[in-house]
Amino acid sequence: MKDNCRYGKEESAAAERNNDVHAAGCQDTRCCPVCHERRCCCPGPTGPMGPMGPIGPRGPIGPRGATGAAGVPGMRGATGPTGPSGATGANGMRGATGPTGAPGIAGVTGATGPAGKTPVITVAGTVTGEPGTEASVDETFTPDGAELFYTIPAGPTGPTGAAGAAGVTGATGATGSEGAAGPTGPTGPTGPTGPTGPTGPTGATGPTGAAGPTGPTGLIGPTGPTGANGVAGATGATGNTGANGATGPTGATGAAGATGPTGPMGAKGDTGANGATGPTGAAGPTGPTGANGAVGATGAAGPTGPTGATGPTGMNGAAGATGATGNTGATGAPGPMGATGATGANGATGPTGATGPTGANGVMGATGATGATGATGATGNTGATGATGPAGDTACCACVAQMRNILQQIITLYPTENLVISMESGNNVSGRPGSLLPAPNTNPNAGLFQIVNSQGAAQEAVSICRIAAVRITSAAYNNGITYLPAPAPAPTGCCANCEAAVRSYLPVGTTGAAVKAGGQTVGQGSVLRNEYGVVVLVGANNSDPTFISTCKAESVTK
Repeated sequence: MKDNCRYGKEESAAAERNNDVHAAGCQDTRCCPVCHERRCCCPGPTGPMGPMGPIGPRGPIGPRGATGAAGVPGMRGATGPTGPSGATGANGMRGATGPTGAPGIAGVTGATGPAGKTPVITVAGTVTGEPGTEASVDETFTPDGAELFYTIPAGPTGPTGAAGAAGVTGATGATGSEGAAGPTGPTGPTGPTGPTGPTGPTGATGPTGAAGPTGPTGLIGPTGPTGANGVAGATGATGNTGANGATGPTGATGAAGATGPTGPMGAKGDTGANGATGPTGAAGPTGPTGANGAVGATGAAGPTGPTGATGPTGMNGAAGATGATGNTGATGAPGPMGATGATGANGATGPTGATGPTGANGVMGATGATGATGATGATGNTGATGATGPAGDTACCACVAQMRNILQQIITLYPTENLVISMESGNNVSGRPGSLLPAPNTNPNAGLFQIVNSQGAAQEAVSICRIAAVRITSAAYNNGITYLPAPAPAPTGCCANCEAAVRSYLPVGTTGAAVKAGGQTVGQGSVLRNEYGVVVLVGANNSDPTFISTCKAESVTK
Protein backbone atom coordinates (compact mmCIF):
# COMPACT_ATOMS: atom_id res chain seq x y z
CA MET A 1 0.00 0.00 0.00
CA LYS A 2 1.28 3.42 -0.89
CA ASP A 3 1.79 5.61 2.17
CA ASN A 4 0.48 9.08 1.41
CA CYS A 5 -0.02 10.33 4.99
CA ARG A 6 1.71 13.40 6.33
CA TYR A 7 4.02 11.48 8.75
CA GLY A 8 6.89 9.01 8.61
CA LYS A 9 7.04 5.26 9.01
CA GLU A 10 8.27 5.50 12.60
CA GLU A 11 5.29 7.64 13.55
CA SER A 12 2.98 5.26 11.72
CA ALA A 13 4.41 2.31 13.59
CA ALA A 14 3.95 4.12 16.90
CA ALA A 15 0.40 4.92 16.00
CA GLU A 16 -0.29 1.27 15.14
CA ARG A 17 1.20 0.02 18.42
CA ASN A 18 -0.98 2.43 20.38
CA ASN A 19 -4.01 1.80 18.18
CA ASP A 20 -4.31 5.56 18.10
CA VAL A 21 -6.16 6.57 14.97
CA HIS A 22 -5.69 10.24 15.81
CA ALA A 23 -1.90 10.03 16.27
CA ALA A 24 0.78 11.61 14.13
CA GLY A 25 -1.49 14.08 12.36
CA CYS A 26 -3.63 11.62 10.42
CA GLN A 27 -5.97 13.46 8.04
CA ASP A 28 -8.64 10.77 7.64
CA THR A 29 -9.78 8.32 10.29
CA ARG A 30 -11.50 5.86 7.94
CA CYS A 31 -10.15 2.31 7.97
CA CYS A 32 -8.16 1.36 4.90
CA PRO A 33 -10.44 -0.45 2.41
CA VAL A 34 -7.44 -2.31 0.86
CA CYS A 35 -5.37 -3.78 3.68
CA HIS A 36 -8.35 -4.31 6.04
CA GLU A 37 -6.10 -3.68 9.03
CA ARG A 38 -6.77 -1.69 12.12
CA ARG A 39 -4.81 1.34 11.14
CA CYS A 40 -5.40 4.84 9.96
CA CYS A 41 -5.05 5.42 6.25
CA CYS A 42 -5.05 8.63 4.34
CA PRO A 43 -6.66 7.99 0.95
CA GLY A 44 -5.17 9.36 -2.18
CA PRO A 45 -7.19 10.81 -5.06
CA THR A 46 -10.26 8.82 -6.07
CA GLY A 47 -9.53 6.35 -8.81
CA PRO A 48 -11.86 5.47 -11.68
CA MET A 49 -14.93 3.42 -10.88
CA GLY A 50 -14.20 -0.26 -11.11
CA PRO A 51 -16.64 -2.87 -12.41
CA MET A 52 -19.29 -4.08 -10.04
CA GLY A 53 -18.25 -7.20 -8.19
CA PRO A 54 -20.45 -10.29 -8.02
CA ILE A 55 -23.16 -10.28 -5.43
CA GLY A 56 -21.99 -12.06 -2.30
CA PRO A 57 -24.06 -14.71 -0.55
CA ARG A 58 -26.84 -13.43 1.60
CA GLY A 59 -25.70 -13.04 5.18
CA PRO A 60 -27.80 -13.98 8.19
CA ILE A 61 -30.64 -11.64 9.08
CA GLY A 62 -29.39 -9.19 11.65
CA PRO A 63 -31.42 -7.83 14.55
CA ARG A 64 -34.11 -5.34 13.61
CA GLY A 65 -32.70 -1.83 13.64
CA ALA A 66 -34.43 1.25 14.89
CA THR A 67 -37.04 2.70 12.57
CA GLY A 68 -35.37 5.14 10.20
CA ALA A 69 -36.61 8.58 9.36
CA ALA A 70 -39.51 8.73 6.95
CA GLY A 71 -38.29 8.55 3.36
CA VAL A 72 -39.04 11.16 0.79
CA PRO A 73 -42.48 10.49 -0.73
CA GLY A 74 -42.29 8.94 -4.17
CA MET A 75 -43.47 10.67 -7.28
CA ARG A 76 -47.20 10.61 -7.84
CA GLY A 77 -48.29 7.96 -10.29
CA ALA A 78 -50.38 8.69 -13.33
CA THR A 79 -54.09 9.18 -12.64
CA GLY A 80 -56.07 6.12 -13.52
CA PRO A 81 -59.24 6.28 -15.58
CA THR A 82 -62.29 7.59 -13.79
CA GLY A 83 -64.49 4.78 -12.58
CA PRO A 84 -68.28 4.85 -12.82
CA SER A 85 -70.00 7.02 -10.25
CA GLY A 86 -71.27 4.99 -7.35
CA ALA A 87 -74.40 5.72 -5.38
CA THR A 88 -73.99 8.59 -2.94
CA GLY A 89 -73.45 7.21 0.54
CA ALA A 90 -74.56 8.82 3.77
CA ASN A 91 -72.21 11.46 5.10
CA GLY A 92 -69.94 9.96 7.75
CA MET A 93 -68.73 11.76 10.84
CA ARG A 94 -65.85 14.06 10.21
CA GLY A 95 -62.60 12.43 11.26
CA ALA A 96 -59.79 14.15 13.07
CA THR A 97 -57.43 16.07 10.86
CA GLY A 98 -54.39 13.95 10.10
CA PRO A 99 -50.83 15.24 10.33
CA THR A 100 -49.54 17.13 7.37
CA GLY A 101 -47.58 14.81 5.09
CA ALA A 102 -44.08 15.55 3.91
CA PRO A 103 -44.02 17.53 0.69
CA GLY A 104 -43.52 15.39 -2.38
CA ILE A 105 -40.67 15.73 -4.82
CA ALA A 106 -41.38 18.41 -7.36
CA GLY A 107 -42.08 16.87 -10.72
CA VAL A 108 -40.09 17.69 -13.80
CA THR A 109 -41.54 20.68 -15.58
CA GLY A 110 -43.30 19.50 -18.70
CA ALA A 111 -42.87 21.04 -22.08
CA THR A 112 -45.01 24.08 -22.72
CA GLY A 113 -48.22 22.98 -24.34
CA PRO A 114 -49.87 24.75 -27.22
CA ALA A 115 -51.86 27.84 -26.39
CA GLY A 116 -55.29 26.75 -25.24
CA LYS A 117 -58.56 28.21 -26.34
CA THR A 118 -59.92 30.72 -23.84
CA PRO A 119 -63.12 29.20 -22.37
CA VAL A 120 -66.30 31.24 -22.60
CA ILE A 121 -68.21 31.19 -19.31
CA THR A 122 -71.80 32.36 -19.56
CA VAL A 123 -74.44 32.70 -16.86
CA ALA A 124 -77.71 31.15 -17.96
CA GLY A 125 -79.64 32.73 -15.11
CA THR A 126 -80.23 32.98 -11.36
CA VAL A 127 -83.25 32.02 -9.29
CA THR A 128 -84.03 32.57 -5.60
CA GLY A 129 -84.41 29.39 -3.55
CA GLU A 130 -86.40 28.80 -0.39
CA PRO A 131 -84.87 30.14 2.89
CA GLY A 132 -82.78 27.49 4.62
CA THR A 133 -81.99 25.54 1.45
CA GLU A 134 -78.46 25.22 0.11
CA ALA A 135 -77.13 27.30 -2.75
CA SER A 136 -76.38 25.35 -5.92
CA VAL A 137 -74.80 25.84 -9.31
CA ASP A 138 -75.79 23.80 -12.35
CA GLU A 139 -72.91 23.66 -14.80
CA THR A 140 -73.36 22.64 -18.42
CA PHE A 141 -70.27 22.29 -20.56
CA THR A 142 -70.33 23.70 -24.07
CA PRO A 143 -67.81 23.40 -26.92
CA ASP A 144 -66.74 26.99 -26.12
CA GLY A 145 -66.60 26.72 -22.29
CA ALA A 146 -69.38 26.32 -19.74
CA GLU A 147 -72.82 27.67 -18.89
CA LEU A 148 -73.75 28.29 -15.23
CA PHE A 149 -77.21 28.43 -13.61
CA TYR A 150 -77.34 29.67 -9.99
CA THR A 151 -79.89 28.97 -7.26
CA ILE A 152 -79.37 31.31 -4.28
CA PRO A 153 -81.53 30.76 -1.14
CA ALA A 154 -83.18 33.76 0.49
CA GLY A 155 -81.63 34.47 3.88
CA PRO A 156 -83.83 34.77 7.00
CA THR A 157 -84.31 38.24 8.47
CA GLY A 158 -82.22 38.59 11.63
CA PRO A 159 -83.88 39.84 14.86
CA THR A 160 -83.52 43.52 15.76
CA GLY A 161 -81.00 44.00 18.57
CA ALA A 162 -82.21 45.51 21.82
CA ALA A 163 -81.35 49.17 22.40
CA GLY A 164 -78.60 49.69 25.00
CA ALA A 165 -79.46 51.47 28.25
CA ALA A 166 -78.51 55.16 28.44
CA GLY A 167 -75.63 55.94 30.79
CA VAL A 168 -76.26 57.93 33.99
CA THR A 169 -75.29 61.62 33.72
CA GLY A 170 -72.84 62.70 36.44
CA ALA A 171 -73.78 65.58 38.79
CA THR A 172 -72.37 69.03 37.94
CA GLY A 173 -69.96 70.38 40.54
CA ALA A 174 -70.56 73.74 42.28
CA THR A 175 -69.05 76.83 40.60
CA GLY A 176 -66.17 78.35 42.61
CA SER A 177 -66.29 82.00 43.74
CA GLU A 178 -64.66 84.55 41.46
CA GLY A 179 -61.42 86.02 42.75
CA ALA A 180 -60.98 89.76 43.25
CA ALA A 181 -59.60 91.67 40.24
CA GLY A 182 -56.09 93.06 40.74
CA PRO A 183 -55.51 96.83 40.41
CA THR A 184 -54.81 98.16 36.90
CA GLY A 185 -51.32 99.57 36.50
CA PRO A 186 -50.89 103.21 35.36
CA THR A 187 -50.59 103.78 31.63
CA GLY A 188 -47.14 105.01 30.69
CA PRO A 189 -46.66 108.10 28.51
CA THR A 190 -46.61 107.41 24.76
CA GLY A 191 -43.17 107.92 23.40
CA PRO A 192 -40.92 106.64 20.65
CA THR A 193 -41.26 102.90 20.13
CA GLY A 194 -38.59 101.13 22.04
CA PRO A 195 -37.86 97.59 23.04
CA THR A 196 -40.72 95.55 24.48
CA GLY A 197 -41.02 96.03 28.17
CA PRO A 198 -40.65 93.11 30.55
CA THR A 199 -43.70 90.98 31.27
CA GLY A 200 -45.50 92.03 34.41
CA PRO A 201 -45.53 89.67 37.33
CA THR A 202 -48.19 86.96 37.32
CA GLY A 203 -51.00 87.54 39.76
CA ALA A 204 -51.40 85.23 42.67
CA THR A 205 -53.20 82.01 41.92
CA GLY A 206 -56.64 81.81 43.40
CA PRO A 207 -57.49 78.97 45.76
CA THR A 208 -58.23 75.66 44.12
CA GLY A 209 -61.88 74.73 44.10
CA ALA A 210 -63.04 71.58 45.80
CA ALA A 211 -62.47 68.50 43.68
CA GLY A 212 -65.58 67.10 42.05
CA PRO A 213 -66.48 63.44 42.47
CA THR A 214 -64.22 61.03 40.63
CA GLY A 215 -65.69 59.86 37.32
CA PRO A 216 -65.94 56.15 36.51
CA THR A 217 -62.71 54.47 35.51
CA GLY A 218 -62.18 54.44 31.74
CA LEU A 219 -61.77 51.22 29.78
CA ILE A 220 -58.31 49.70 29.87
CA GLY A 221 -56.40 50.66 26.75
CA PRO A 222 -54.97 48.00 24.44
CA THR A 223 -51.70 46.42 25.55
CA GLY A 224 -48.67 48.09 23.99
CA PRO A 225 -46.50 46.13 21.57
CA THR A 226 -43.95 43.78 23.10
CA GLY A 227 -40.50 45.29 23.40
CA ALA A 228 -37.65 44.04 21.26
CA ASN A 229 -35.76 40.99 22.53
CA GLY A 230 -32.64 41.70 24.51
CA VAL A 231 -29.18 41.02 23.15
CA ALA A 232 -28.46 37.31 23.09
CA GLY A 233 -25.98 36.15 25.69
CA ALA A 234 -22.59 34.83 24.69
CA THR A 235 -22.53 31.24 23.47
CA GLY A 236 -21.21 28.87 26.08
CA ALA A 237 -18.02 26.91 25.54
CA THR A 238 -18.32 23.72 23.51
CA GLY A 239 -18.48 20.68 25.75
CA ASN A 240 -16.00 17.82 25.52
CA THR A 241 -16.56 15.15 22.92
CA GLY A 242 -18.31 12.18 24.40
CA ALA A 243 -16.53 8.86 24.65
CA ASN A 244 -16.80 6.50 21.71
CA GLY A 245 -19.25 3.67 22.17
CA ALA A 246 -18.04 0.11 22.42
CA THR A 247 -17.25 -1.54 19.11
CA GLY A 248 -19.88 -4.08 18.08
CA PRO A 249 -18.92 -7.64 17.19
CA THR A 250 -17.45 -8.06 13.75
CA GLY A 251 -19.72 -9.88 11.34
CA ALA A 252 -18.57 -12.74 9.17
CA THR A 253 -16.52 -11.54 6.26
CA GLY A 254 -18.23 -12.04 2.92
CA ALA A 255 -16.40 -13.03 -0.23
CA ALA A 256 -14.31 -10.09 -1.37
CA GLY A 257 -15.60 -8.49 -4.54
CA ALA A 258 -13.62 -6.31 -6.84
CA THR A 259 -12.71 -2.99 -5.31
CA GLY A 260 -15.62 -0.57 -5.82
CA PRO A 261 -15.47 3.19 -5.81
CA THR A 262 -14.67 4.95 -2.58
CA GLY A 263 -17.80 5.09 -0.46
CA PRO A 264 -19.33 8.33 0.77
CA MET A 265 -18.08 9.99 3.93
CA GLY A 266 -19.38 8.29 7.05
CA ALA A 267 -22.04 9.88 9.20
CA LYS A 268 -20.91 12.58 11.57
CA GLY A 269 -20.22 11.43 15.09
CA ASP A 270 -22.55 12.18 17.96
CA THR A 271 -22.47 15.75 19.18
CA GLY A 272 -20.94 16.18 22.59
CA ALA A 273 -22.95 17.34 25.55
CA ASN A 274 -23.99 20.99 25.44
CA GLY A 275 -21.78 23.38 27.30
CA ALA A 276 -22.99 25.36 30.28
CA THR A 277 -25.61 27.94 29.47
CA GLY A 278 -24.12 31.38 28.94
CA PRO A 279 -25.13 34.27 31.17
CA THR A 280 -28.51 35.79 30.46
CA GLY A 281 -28.28 38.80 28.18
CA ALA A 282 -29.30 42.21 29.38
CA ALA A 283 -33.00 42.84 29.31
CA GLY A 284 -34.18 44.55 26.11
CA PRO A 285 -35.63 48.03 26.29
CA THR A 286 -39.14 48.28 27.62
CA GLY A 287 -41.75 48.40 24.86
CA PRO A 288 -43.74 51.59 24.36
CA THR A 289 -46.51 52.26 26.82
CA GLY A 290 -49.89 51.16 25.55
CA ALA A 291 -52.50 53.70 24.59
CA ASN A 292 -54.32 55.34 27.50
CA GLY A 293 -57.75 54.02 28.26
CA ALA A 294 -60.83 56.05 27.59
CA VAL A 295 -61.05 59.16 29.80
CA GLY A 296 -63.50 58.81 32.63
CA ALA A 297 -66.38 61.19 33.10
CA THR A 298 -65.27 64.72 34.12
CA GLY A 299 -65.75 65.53 37.77
CA ALA A 300 -67.58 68.63 38.93
CA ALA A 301 -65.63 71.86 38.28
CA GLY A 302 -64.05 73.47 41.33
CA PRO A 303 -64.54 77.19 42.10
CA THR A 304 -62.55 79.60 39.89
CA GLY A 305 -59.63 81.30 41.65
CA PRO A 306 -59.30 85.12 41.73
CA THR A 307 -57.76 86.82 38.68
CA GLY A 308 -54.23 88.12 39.24
CA ALA A 309 -53.33 91.81 38.81
CA THR A 310 -52.52 93.00 35.27
CA GLY A 311 -48.89 94.07 34.77
CA PRO A 312 -48.00 97.55 33.39
CA THR A 313 -47.95 98.00 29.58
CA GLY A 314 -44.47 98.58 28.10
CA MET A 315 -43.63 101.69 26.02
CA ASN A 316 -43.90 101.59 22.21
CA GLY A 317 -40.58 101.81 20.33
CA ALA A 318 -39.84 104.69 17.92
CA ALA A 319 -40.95 104.24 14.27
CA GLY A 320 -38.15 104.23 11.65
CA ALA A 321 -37.97 107.16 9.16
CA THR A 322 -39.39 106.63 5.61
CA GLY A 323 -36.82 106.90 2.82
CA ALA A 324 -37.10 109.75 0.24
CA THR A 325 -38.76 109.01 -3.16
CA GLY A 326 -36.42 109.26 -6.17
CA ASN A 327 -36.97 111.88 -8.96
CA THR A 328 -38.91 110.96 -12.13
CA GLY A 329 -36.75 111.01 -15.30
CA ALA A 330 -37.50 113.56 -18.09
CA THR A 331 -39.54 112.44 -21.18
CA GLY A 332 -37.46 112.27 -24.39
CA ALA A 333 -38.31 114.56 -27.40
CA PRO A 334 -40.27 112.93 -30.36
CA GLY A 335 -38.21 112.12 -33.46
CA PRO A 336 -38.78 114.03 -36.80
CA MET A 337 -41.49 112.73 -39.27
CA GLY A 338 -40.17 111.10 -42.43
CA ALA A 339 -40.87 112.61 -45.94
CA THR A 340 -43.93 111.40 -47.97
CA GLY A 341 -43.01 108.92 -50.71
CA ALA A 342 -43.70 109.57 -54.47
CA THR A 343 -47.04 108.46 -56.03
CA GLY A 344 -46.75 105.16 -57.92
CA ALA A 345 -47.60 104.75 -61.67
CA ASN A 346 -51.13 103.64 -62.77
CA GLY A 347 -51.60 99.88 -63.18
CA ALA A 348 -52.44 98.13 -66.48
CA THR A 349 -56.09 97.83 -67.59
CA GLY A 350 -57.72 94.61 -66.33
CA PRO A 351 -59.21 91.92 -68.65
CA THR A 352 -62.83 92.20 -69.90
CA GLY A 353 -65.36 90.72 -67.50
CA ALA A 354 -67.40 87.59 -68.25
CA THR A 355 -70.71 87.85 -70.10
CA GLY A 356 -73.66 88.40 -67.77
CA PRO A 357 -76.42 85.77 -67.29
CA THR A 358 -79.21 85.36 -69.82
CA GLY A 359 -82.30 87.41 -69.03
CA ALA A 360 -85.49 85.78 -67.70
CA ASN A 361 -88.00 84.19 -70.15
CA GLY A 362 -90.99 86.21 -71.13
CA VAL A 363 -94.46 85.58 -69.67
CA MET A 364 -96.11 82.36 -71.00
CA GLY A 365 -99.19 82.89 -73.13
CA ALA A 366 -102.65 81.76 -71.99
CA THR A 367 -103.55 78.03 -72.35
CA GLY A 368 -105.92 77.19 -75.20
CA ALA A 369 -109.38 75.74 -74.59
CA THR A 370 -109.66 71.89 -73.97
CA GLY A 371 -110.91 69.88 -76.92
CA ALA A 372 -114.03 67.69 -76.73
CA THR A 373 -113.73 64.16 -75.18
CA GLY A 374 -113.69 61.30 -77.69
CA ALA A 375 -116.13 58.36 -77.60
CA THR A 376 -115.36 55.36 -75.24
CA GLY A 377 -113.79 52.37 -77.00
CA ALA A 378 -115.16 48.81 -76.87
CA THR A 379 -114.18 46.53 -73.85
CA GLY A 380 -111.34 44.11 -74.65
CA ASN A 381 -111.41 40.33 -74.07
CA THR A 382 -110.54 38.93 -70.55
CA GLY A 383 -106.94 37.69 -70.30
CA ALA A 384 -105.92 34.16 -69.30
CA THR A 385 -105.71 33.34 -65.53
CA GLY A 386 -102.12 33.58 -64.15
CA ALA A 387 -100.27 30.76 -62.36
CA THR A 388 -101.07 30.21 -58.67
CA GLY A 389 -98.60 32.01 -56.40
CA PRO A 390 -96.48 30.12 -53.83
CA ALA A 391 -98.17 29.17 -50.58
CA GLY A 392 -97.28 31.10 -47.42
CA ASP A 393 -94.34 29.78 -45.35
CA THR A 394 -96.20 27.39 -43.04
CA ALA A 395 -93.03 25.62 -41.82
CA CYS A 396 -92.18 28.39 -39.32
CA CYS A 397 -95.76 28.37 -38.03
CA ALA A 398 -95.52 24.59 -37.58
CA CYS A 399 -92.29 25.05 -35.53
CA VAL A 400 -94.05 27.59 -33.28
CA ALA A 401 -97.05 25.25 -32.87
CA GLN A 402 -94.75 22.38 -31.85
CA MET A 403 -92.94 24.59 -29.29
CA ARG A 404 -96.31 25.76 -27.89
CA ASN A 405 -97.38 22.09 -27.58
CA ILE A 406 -94.19 21.24 -25.63
CA LEU A 407 -94.55 24.26 -23.29
CA GLN A 408 -98.12 23.22 -22.42
CA GLN A 409 -96.78 19.85 -21.21
CA ILE A 410 -93.75 21.33 -19.38
CA ILE A 411 -96.14 23.48 -17.30
CA THR A 412 -97.89 20.28 -16.15
CA LEU A 413 -94.94 17.85 -15.88
CA TYR A 414 -92.23 20.17 -14.49
CA PRO A 415 -94.08 22.81 -12.40
CA THR A 416 -91.19 23.40 -9.91
CA GLU A 417 -88.14 22.82 -12.12
CA ASN A 418 -85.83 25.61 -13.30
CA LEU A 419 -85.86 26.40 -17.03
CA VAL A 420 -83.30 28.19 -19.19
CA ILE A 421 -84.98 29.69 -22.25
CA SER A 422 -82.65 30.74 -25.08
CA MET A 423 -84.04 33.38 -27.45
CA GLU A 424 -83.11 33.79 -31.12
CA SER A 425 -81.55 37.18 -30.21
CA GLY A 426 -78.92 35.50 -27.99
CA ASN A 427 -80.56 36.54 -24.69
CA ASN A 428 -81.40 34.00 -21.99
CA VAL A 429 -84.35 33.98 -19.58
CA SER A 430 -84.50 31.70 -16.53
CA GLY A 431 -87.20 30.76 -14.02
CA ARG A 432 -89.96 28.26 -13.45
CA PRO A 433 -92.84 27.50 -15.86
CA GLY A 434 -95.91 29.68 -15.30
CA SER A 435 -98.62 29.77 -17.97
CA LEU A 436 -99.39 30.49 -21.62
CA LEU A 437 -100.95 33.82 -22.59
CA PRO A 438 -103.65 34.62 -23.55
CA ALA A 439 -105.11 32.06 -21.15
CA PRO A 440 -105.91 29.22 -20.86
CA ASN A 441 -102.82 27.03 -21.29
CA THR A 442 -104.69 25.00 -23.89
CA ASN A 443 -105.24 28.07 -26.09
CA PRO A 444 -104.01 27.00 -29.58
CA ASN A 445 -103.29 30.64 -30.42
CA ALA A 446 -101.28 31.54 -27.29
CA GLY A 447 -98.24 33.65 -28.19
CA LEU A 448 -96.50 34.32 -24.83
CA PHE A 449 -94.91 32.03 -22.19
CA GLN A 450 -95.07 33.46 -18.64
CA ILE A 451 -92.05 32.74 -16.38
CA VAL A 452 -92.37 32.83 -12.55
CA ASN A 453 -89.86 32.77 -9.67
CA SER A 454 -89.59 30.19 -6.87
CA GLN A 455 -92.40 31.94 -4.95
CA GLY A 456 -94.71 31.86 -7.98
CA ALA A 457 -94.47 35.60 -8.67
CA ALA A 458 -94.65 36.49 -12.38
CA GLN A 459 -91.42 37.54 -14.09
CA GLU A 460 -90.86 37.89 -17.86
CA ALA A 461 -93.34 36.80 -20.51
CA VAL A 462 -91.42 35.70 -23.63
CA SER A 463 -92.64 35.41 -27.22
CA ILE A 464 -93.09 31.78 -28.27
CA CYS A 465 -92.30 32.85 -31.85
CA ARG A 466 -88.78 33.92 -30.75
CA ILE A 467 -87.83 30.91 -28.58
CA ALA A 468 -84.81 29.00 -29.92
CA ALA A 469 -84.50 26.38 -27.16
CA VAL A 470 -85.86 25.41 -23.72
CA ARG A 471 -83.61 23.48 -21.28
CA ILE A 472 -84.89 21.83 -18.07
CA THR A 473 -82.05 21.82 -15.52
CA SER A 474 -81.48 19.08 -12.93
CA ALA A 475 -84.27 16.86 -14.25
CA ALA A 476 -84.66 13.86 -16.53
CA TYR A 477 -86.67 13.59 -19.75
CA ASN A 478 -90.28 12.52 -19.23
CA ASN A 479 -91.25 9.82 -21.69
CA GLY A 480 -94.89 10.90 -21.44
CA ILE A 481 -94.29 13.99 -23.62
CA THR A 482 -96.15 13.81 -26.95
CA TYR A 483 -95.49 15.70 -30.19
CA LEU A 484 -97.63 17.10 -33.02
CA PRO A 485 -97.43 15.20 -36.31
CA ALA A 486 -95.89 16.78 -39.41
CA PRO A 487 -98.39 19.13 -41.11
CA ALA A 488 -100.21 17.90 -44.22
CA PRO A 489 -99.71 18.84 -46.94
CA ALA A 490 -96.00 19.16 -46.18
CA PRO A 491 -94.89 22.80 -46.10
CA THR A 492 -92.66 24.08 -48.90
CA GLY A 493 -90.32 27.02 -49.26
CA CYS A 494 -86.99 28.17 -47.85
CA CYS A 495 -87.86 27.75 -44.16
CA ALA A 496 -89.26 24.26 -44.77
CA ASN A 497 -86.10 23.20 -46.61
CA CYS A 498 -83.79 24.46 -43.81
CA GLU A 499 -85.93 22.83 -41.08
CA ALA A 500 -85.88 19.47 -42.87
CA ALA A 501 -82.08 19.66 -43.36
CA VAL A 502 -81.45 20.15 -39.62
CA ARG A 503 -83.57 17.11 -38.70
CA SER A 504 -81.90 15.04 -41.41
CA TYR A 505 -78.46 16.00 -40.00
CA LEU A 506 -79.40 14.95 -36.43
CA PRO A 507 -81.09 11.53 -36.48
CA VAL A 508 -82.04 9.85 -33.19
CA GLY A 509 -78.98 8.30 -31.52
CA THR A 510 -76.48 10.95 -32.68
CA THR A 511 -73.97 11.60 -29.86
CA GLY A 512 -71.85 14.65 -29.14
CA ALA A 513 -74.27 16.99 -30.93
CA ALA A 514 -74.17 20.73 -30.28
CA VAL A 515 -76.52 23.39 -31.67
CA LYS A 516 -75.97 27.15 -31.74
CA ALA A 517 -78.64 29.85 -32.10
CA GLY A 518 -78.41 33.56 -31.44
CA GLY A 519 -74.61 33.33 -31.41
CA GLN A 520 -74.45 30.92 -28.43
CA THR A 521 -74.64 27.19 -27.79
CA VAL A 522 -78.25 26.46 -26.77
CA GLY A 523 -77.98 22.70 -26.38
CA GLN A 524 -75.60 19.75 -26.51
CA GLY A 525 -75.70 16.00 -25.87
CA SER A 526 -77.24 12.99 -27.56
CA VAL A 527 -80.30 13.19 -29.85
CA LEU A 528 -83.21 11.51 -28.03
CA ARG A 529 -86.14 12.69 -30.20
CA ASN A 530 -86.38 14.05 -33.76
CA GLU A 531 -89.84 15.48 -34.51
CA TYR A 532 -91.16 18.05 -36.96
CA GLY A 533 -89.99 21.48 -35.76
CA VAL A 534 -87.90 20.22 -32.81
CA VAL A 535 -85.03 17.96 -31.76
CA VAL A 536 -84.42 16.93 -28.13
CA LEU A 537 -80.85 16.67 -26.80
CA VAL A 538 -80.12 14.99 -23.43
CA GLY A 539 -77.13 14.29 -21.20
CA ALA A 540 -76.22 11.08 -19.39
CA ASN A 541 -79.23 9.09 -18.19
CA ASN A 542 -81.53 11.38 -20.23
CA SER A 543 -80.71 14.31 -17.90
CA ASP A 544 -81.11 18.04 -18.64
CA PRO A 545 -83.38 17.66 -21.72
CA THR A 546 -83.13 20.55 -24.18
CA PHE A 547 -85.93 21.16 -26.73
CA ILE A 548 -84.41 22.99 -29.73
CA SER A 549 -86.47 24.57 -32.52
CA THR A 550 -85.18 23.27 -35.88
CA CYS A 551 -86.39 26.54 -37.47
CA LYS A 552 -84.02 28.59 -35.26
CA ALA A 553 -80.82 26.48 -35.45
CA GLU A 554 -77.88 28.42 -36.90
CA SER A 555 -74.96 25.96 -36.71
CA VAL A 556 -74.91 22.25 -35.88
CA THR A 557 -71.92 20.03 -34.96
CA LYS A 558 -71.69 16.37 -34.10
